[in-house]
Amino acid sequence: MGCMNSTPENSDANGKIEDELKQLDQVRESRYKLLLLGAGESGKSTMLRHMRQIHGQPFSQEELMDALPHIRKNIIESMRALAIYSEILADEGQDTRVSKENEELRRKIAKINDRDPFGSEEYEMFQQLWNDKGIQRTLEFRHRFQIIDTAEYLFANMKRISEIGYIPTFEDLLHSRKRSTGIHDVIFRLKGKNNKVTEIFQVYDVGGQRSERKKWVALFDNCDAIIFVAALSGFNQTLWEDNRQNNMKEALALFQQIINMDEFKNSHAILFLNKNDLFTEKIKKFKLSDYLEDFKGRDYHYEDAIQFIQQSFASLRNDPSKLIYGHITCATDPKNVKAMFDSMRNIVVRQELSQAGFV
Repeated sequence: MGCMNSTPENSDANGKIEDELKQLDQVRESRYKLLLLGAGESGKSTMLRHMRQIHGQPFSQEELMDALPHIRKNIIESMRALAIYSEILADEGQDTRVSKENEELRRKIAKINDRDPFGSEEYEMFQQLWNDKGIQRTLEFRHRFQIIDTAEYLFANMKRISEIGYIPTFEDLLHSRKRSTGIHDVIFRLKGKNNKVTEIFQVYDVGGQRSERKKWVALFDNCDAIIFVAALSGFNQTLWEDNRQNNMKEALALFQQIINMDEFKNSHAILFLNKNDLFTEKIKKFKLSDYLEDFKGRDYHYEDAIQFIQQSFASLRNDPSKLIYGHITCATDPKNVKAMFDSMRNIVVRQELSQAGFV
């Protein structure tokens, strides 16, 4: 992976860790503190939700119900954005204008408030507009405006979501967006022999928007690893909070700041380049060189693009000897998230085993 190290993510590596832990025969619990950092819209909160589910901490019905207003708000915001930009893009000469029959409906939805209810009546209106070819073509220009990555999933499930008595599923929760504010942590307790807890991982997730980053400093002490998440698909998008700033450039600048902080000189650095599924499709349609000017590889070429992005992050270290463990990820894929967590665990635990003389 260029200048970055990749860690084994297979069962053999995990089994070796288990054997070494048995040799250590810990009578105490080992606790590890991990920070989950990244710019907004990187997918780190989605990643943490999946980690919870995979490690036996499913979301309660109460927690799922708490997501209901945000899911419906996501639908309203997304359809409103399409209604607005359908007209804007059409005025620029794009083939995004809705049919004459739907023009009055488009205008109505363009003015809708995201605090308005979303029930059966709204579903009928939204479904009618979503079926318009002009609206669907507008979505092809999603890099020009702010709309959540999972809009198609939400539109496909609008009818169910609009129904009285609707209870969100975990899949609905995964495909929803709620801007992270404050500090959230999840504790994972992993058991060793005799079914005793031998490892405790406390993962902190802090909001990635610029206004939230000042809260990060409170967590910097005694950090075993920083997990930085960047959205590969953000190479042609701008920030929600600043439509003048490229998402990928923001992630690179933030990573440079974090990786070179004195507080983290002894912490493991793990880089997850996320949303690979979206990136794979985007790179076929958009020139990376149009957005990242230093790219000299082949446009529309996945391998060249990935290698350049990996090297761009790795080059930001002031200390070239500091290892960055890099992974290409998709936070909505449970198998991928499990492999990521196992790899992360191997990196952190192996350091303690090494200090104890076992590796």
